[in-house]
Amino acid sequence: MISNTKIRFIKSHEANLLQEFIKTNYSSTHILSLNNKVLNFYYNYQNKKKINFLGYFNRNKLSAVMGLISSKNWDPSSDKNIFIALIVKAKFCKEDISFKFISYIINKIKPNFLGCIGFNSKVFKIFSKIGLCKRMQHYYILNKKLKPKISKNLAISKSKKINDVKIKITKTLKEIPSNTVFQSKSKNYFNNKYSLNPFYRYYFLNVYKNKKFIFFLIVRKIKINKYNSFIFRIVDIYGQDFKVNISSLIEKFLYEHKAEYIDFMNYGIEFKELKLMGFQKKNNSQLIPNFFEPFIEKNENLDLCILLNNSNNKRITINKGDGDQDRPNKI
Repeated sequence: MISNTKIRFIKSHEANLLQEFIKTNYSSTHILSLNNKVLNFYYNYQNKKKINFLGYFNRNKLSAVMGLISSKNWDPSSDKNIFIALIVKAKFCKEDISFKFISYIINKIKPNFLGCIGFNSKVFKIFSKIGLCKRMQHYYILNKKLKPKISKNLAISKSKKINDVKIKITKTLKEIPSNTVFQSKSKNYFNNKYSLNPFYRYYFLNVYKNKKFIFFLIVRKIKINKYNSFIFRIVDIYGQDFKVNISSLIEKFLYEHKAEYIDFMNYGIEFKELKLMGFQKKNNSQLIPNFFEPFIEKNENLDLCILLNNSNNKRITINKGDGDQDRPNKI
């Protein structure tokens, strides 16, 4: 019996079909439905014949789509690590297509890792049946020399200057330290995704101990027009030996750039390590906004789900930049 349904990648020449589908069935103002440059950078950086969106077709009619953020988008030689980014279903589609998409990814695409960052309670119920769902933790270092305008009730870190630890700030990644956790990423991946990003300006904060490159942070500066203030957001952290106090160096960086604080959301790095680095963990009495396009002046949690993990028992770390949580929402 021939099936009337099919899952396949959306082809590059079908970009208009995809954008109209998102516009009609999800949001008429969603950035992916309006801006080809954003769509191509995050879903077809290598300019291939297909876009990293799966389409579910019923009798040749597009009925649902699932966006995939793949590490191979920025480095074709990298491991096949995939984050689900957007799921849209047509109003006429009554089928539960999430499991069908996930089954297709696992059995046909065969990734090393499959996960998702940022989803609503409905998707949480679906994913929790087949994967490990967790809440990302929120960390920060406050600039104690500025009066807070954006955040509330943040604690001051215990600064500890260590003479043999230095931070070098670069706009491109010249070298890459060894990495002891999953996921493994390459210099090409980081430079293509962040150094050559056409929408945001990122900086690499490269940490050296005794002149040895041990890890780096990828950060970007965000302006909050309402308060005419700035903050820095860490979107990725990579390397080894995170048990090095960098709070005094980060505070100096914040002071020089007139930024109120630096923050990041992470899963996998233990708080005791981050505390040794000088980071504080946000609690419920504190305010650190998560969304800035548009600016939402309240705390927002960020959940993640690990649906497949072939990491051979390596410790896994997931950062906000791994999915699509640090792409533009408006331009």
